[in-house]
Amino acid sequence: MTDPVMYNRRLRSDEIETWIEVCCPDSQKRSLFTEYAVEFMQLEDSMYFISSVEGKNIGGTAVYRDRVRLAMALVFLSLEKTFRKGVVAHLIKSSLPFFKSMAIRNVDAIVNPSDDTTNLPFPISTELACWTAKSLETLNFEKTDILYKATLEDIIIPENNEYSPWDKKPNIDGSRKLMWDLRKETGLNFSQVWLLRDIMLKSNSFHTRTIEDVVVASAGLLRIAETGIISPLFISKDVSIDDSLRIIVNKLGNVNSIELPIVGKEQMQMIDMMEEMLQTKAEIQELDLYRKNL
Repeated sequence: MTDPVMYNRRLRSDEIETWIEVCCPDSQKRSLFTEYAVEFMQLEDSMYFISSVEGKNIGGTAVYRDRVRLAMALVFLSLEKTFRKGVVAHLIKSSLPFFKSMAIRNVDAIVNPSDDTTNLPFPISTELACWTAKSLETLNFEKTDILYKATLEDIIIPENNEYSPWDKKPNIDGSRKLMWDLRKETGLNFSQVWLLRDIMLKSNSFHTRTIEDVVVASAGLLRIAETGIISPLFISKDVSIDDSLRIIVNKLGNVNSIELPIVGKEQMQMIDMMEEMLQTKAEIQELDLYRKNL
């Protein structure tokens, strides 16, 4: 008797509920997961795939095309536990079927090496589970860098300043230049950063600060219940980082905690400054960046 064959196909936009039904984590609220999954589907460069065996849906993936870096990112993967041993690599490979026919330089994936799961909805968080790492390596993905995520709880928000230096509308071209120029020195040189920029723009949660026609700070600032989310975060060295962080935190309002789902290695000094500002200690967790060059 032969093993059952797994079938993987790309979903149409009107099939999003099918993907949500299979992929929504038990640890997350269905309504919140649905809200952001729909926003991702509405992005021009988003793709959803569903996997089935003998007519039963067993998992799904999400892929993002990064037109800035000419790259792609595997940003979500869910699979029933009983199928993980033998088909994860096939699921990943079949979700990325078209690279050779597109101008794509590499593919990125962020893996959480621990068993801890995130409470943030996809695509605010794009980390893959630890059990995907071995399959990525089988497909010639290499671990190229270490990233971090940070959570600050029991925070004390500094006194608010009525002056708001944010641009009335985000300076998209200027922020793109800032993010591109700082991508290597911040350690944020991968496609998930540009996905976060896109999803924050779509939800009217992306903000920029322009001084003399130059963007000196850009940040995605989102609030979910009593948690503030900052990502992606870029601050020019031409302005005070401490002052900029205060402005960013004040923009979030009165929150009980702050999460940064992606922090570059060279941004850890900012976390130290936020700890002092918010009078708390950050919980830091490492993430692994995997990349396959094409």
